[in-house]
Amino acid sequence: MSVNYTPTPTGKAVIESQKKYTFIVGPVGGAKTTACLFKIIYQAKLQRANPADGIRYSRFAVIRSTNRQLFDTTLKSFFDWFPPGVAGEWQATQKTFIFRFDDVHCEVMFRPLDGPSDVSNVLSLELTGAMFDEFVEIPREIVDAVQSRCGRYPSPKRGGCSWAGCWGASNPGTQDSWWYEWLYNEWPEESGGLAEQEEVLNFFVQPSGFSPNAENLPNLRGWDEKTKTSSYYVELAKGKTPEWVKQFIEVQWGYSQ
Repeated sequence: MSVNYTPTPTGKAVIESQKKYTFIVGPVGGAKTTACLFKIIYQAKLQRANPADGIRYSRFAVIRSTNRQLFDTTLKSFFDWFPPGVAGEWQATQKTFIFRFDDVHCEVMFRPLDGPSDVSNVLSLELTGAMFDEFVEIPREIVDAVQSRCGRYPSPKRGGCSWAGCWGASNPGTQDSWWYEWLYNEWPEESGGLAEQEEVLNFFVQPSGFSPNAENLPNLRGWDEKTKTSSYYVELAKGKTPEWVKQFIEVQWGYSQ
């Protein structure tokens, strides 16, 4: 199976980032999640090959805050691009998709993690990396627990893990979120300070949906190929509160409700 995919400029930057943490926020319809899903394939192809059989082994977890959101949104987006039985093997009971192409063997494990009590669910995982979909809904305890399991697969006898990291996509959350503090403000010295922040974190913000540089417009309803303009976000804003428009179209973090 071949897939024809061209990322947005910001999506491309996310896919190519090799830092320990890479996150992107943007408006609804910005194709953020799609870029993060394709990063799985990108990293799988970069993984060091096993000297014994020449296969590049990798294992990634895709995390969503609830089981319903995982199946209703994240998995549907994934299957749109990678149909089971065509792009790879879907193991429904284990919620795992397996890619086998060229010299790549890549496992993608889909996991709902609702809160700190679910940390125990990830403590036994052996991962190459992990993706957080709508990451602003994920508690710090989950992120730290999942990140601590990255870089553990493949084992040295299968070539070892040549890269490990976490990444994710989201619409903006609220300013009282730990994510806002962690992404936008300089880290305190006890957390490594600015030097460590710049070393391990890439954070990308897509343009507002109203911006001339808005991304993914040709793939959204309301695109006019002749004029190269779109009515998508103008129509989307109708009937919405100013607060909703600022947060989900203009990419501004909201205030706590």
